[in-house]
Amino acid sequence: MSCATPFSPASRQQQPGRVCLTTTHQPFSYFQCTMSDLSKFFKEFWRLAWPFWRGVDRKFAWIMIVILTVLAFADVGIDYWYNLWGGRFMRSLQQYNLPGFVSAMWEFAALAFLAIGLAVVTFYLQNWLQNRWRKWMFERYTGEWMKDNSYYYWHLTGKATDNPDQRLTEDIRDFTDKTLTLFFGFLGNLGKLIVFTQVLWEVSGPLNIGGKRYDIEFTAPFTGDQFTSPLVVDGFDIPAYMFWVCLLYATLGTWLGHVIGKALIPLFFNQQKYEADLRFGLARLRETSEQVALSRGEASEEKRLNGYFGFVYTNFYALTNRLKWMVLYRYSYNQVAIIFPYIVSAPRYFSKLIDLGDLRRISHSFDSVRVSMSWFLLSYSELANLRSIIIRLNGFLDVVEATKKMESGITISPSDTNAPLTVKGMSLTVPNGAKLFGPIDLEVKKGMSVLVSGPSGCGKSTMFRALTGLWPFGSGAIRVPQGARMMVVPQKPYMPMDSLLKAATYPSEPEAFTREQIVEAMRLSRLEHLIAKLDETENWAMVLSPGEQQRVAFVRVFLHKPDWLFLDEATSALDEETQKAMYDQIRTIVPGVTIVSIAHRASLRNYHDFIIDVVAPAPKLEPLAH
Repeated sequence: MSCATPFSPASRQQQPGRVCLTTTHQPFSYFQCTMSDLSKFFKEFWRLAWPFWRGVDRKFAWIMIVILTVLAFADVGIDYWYNLWGGRFMRSLQQYNLPGFVSAMWEFAALAFLAIGLAVVTFYLQNWLQNRWRKWMFERYTGEWMKDNSYYYWHLTGKATDNPDQRLTEDIRDFTDKTLTLFFGFLGNLGKLIVFTQVLWEVSGPLNIGGKRYDIEFTAPFTGDQFTSPLVVDGFDIPAYMFWVCLLYATLGTWLGHVIGKALIPLFFNQQKYEADLRFGLARLRETSEQVALSRGEASEEKRLNGYFGFVYTNFYALTNRLKWMVLYRYSYNQVAIIFPYIVSAPRYFSKLIDLGDLRRISHSFDSVRVSMSWFLLSYSELANLRSIIIRLNGFLDVVEATKKMESGITISPSDTNAPLTVKGMSLTVPNGAKLFGPIDLEVKKGMSVLVSGPSGCGKSTMFRALTGLWPFGSGAIRVPQGARMMVVPQKPYMPMDSLLKAATYPSEPEAFTREQIVEAMRLSRLEHLIAKLDETENWAMVLSPGEQQRVAFVRVFLHKPDWLFLDEATSALDEETQKAMYDQIRTIVPGVTIVSIAHRASLRNYHDFIIDVVAPAPKLEPLAH
């Protein structure tokens, strides 16, 4: 057996799973590969789909499934009625029956009214169900992604997939939409296959193969009279031959369609990936437009974006090239199917065994059975696209699960409320195992102010992550006072796309504080000029200067009043006088707070009582002389 992916043109290519191929000297390989892939497909599909149908919305979901199933079979009933109507209508034309023609027109009006109403109701209810399912999946997947800092560990597992934002938006939307559309399409076609197979079986009649009549002439031996005697040689009848012709036509058509279209899965997968990469690059340029402009980096960014689009263009061309043959085949298949039932019905029609009404019913039934049998072929592009979406969503879940299985070599345990924060034998590494620094022993008592020093890139910020439980790579033990409120202020604070009021109180909601408290914190942070804009919504990461963003972070400090405050280059964009004012305000507004700062400015020594050099041979706290 040979299983391989047929498309792997680029080093950036992410393989979406195998597509089974076979060779002529392995007659069972194709079947074995296909069954294996089907089993994997349904297993991965079930993993994504089933939780919703047994979740909190299961009652609504199952009621909707029952209603939509009834509507799908009602559509089959209307199609059967249309088949009967077509026979009566054509007979009225053949017989020049005007009353019959008028009656058929009124019947068609009723038929059309019901069909249109059914289509609208089905569309509305199916989209309602799809939207509820998408909401449930988005909330569940986003919750799992955010829980236990999985979103942070995403790229630390070594298994990270590209563009998680696309997984949570487009892939979930398309998964729910295509699943419901394909399911009810399959259900409707199954109903039509059952109903119109019976119609085709009844109406098409048998086809005689090999039967022939011979007229034998002979002369009487005495009278000389001439006689003619028929000799009939019986052949054999094929009952309901139109059904068997239709079955053969659809089976061969589906098989050829699969052979032509099986390479679409990896192409759809990569098209989604490259499109998402391009969108991310454009969004990244929008967020960093000032830095790019100041660096005169337009040419470099243009080249980078053109490179992203190059992958989109190349893969789309390959996808179009493959789809070209699929479209050619499908249109040829459908065009032949228009005239084919008339050709195979012609012997019985011209033998006057069936009338024009029967011919119309045979043609319609043949087409319905053919379409139902060809559902797989006609839905191949959608199925291939769904398969690529399932691979992407399962990849998302795999990485989320991998982040939750990550084991940390650094143990964190609680100590007494008033006990110091202690670090014993802590060494930090990067994910590949390369050492940053350590081992280090540290004891920081409540109310102390400690300055952490060391060359840039040695791991000082990583130490903050380890102290707050975000960095699992390394070894050692950390003991944190029970119930301690810890707050880390990074060099570039996060600015949510929301009102300035919510940005100032982040991560708490504004309702946690009074308006007066927020305004006072803004004033203490020297942001009086922004108080009038508290209720405005902007992209504050772009609107505010780096210094203003750092002062917004101090607004959060003054409002939340942490017990332990870790400042990671939190004043790097402030002038010396404003920096001094912020540290003085911390001591005033948050009395008794323990401060641990990372900074390269020598002036920060004035605001701390102790210093530790993390890359010293034997790192330890040393008092600072003022």
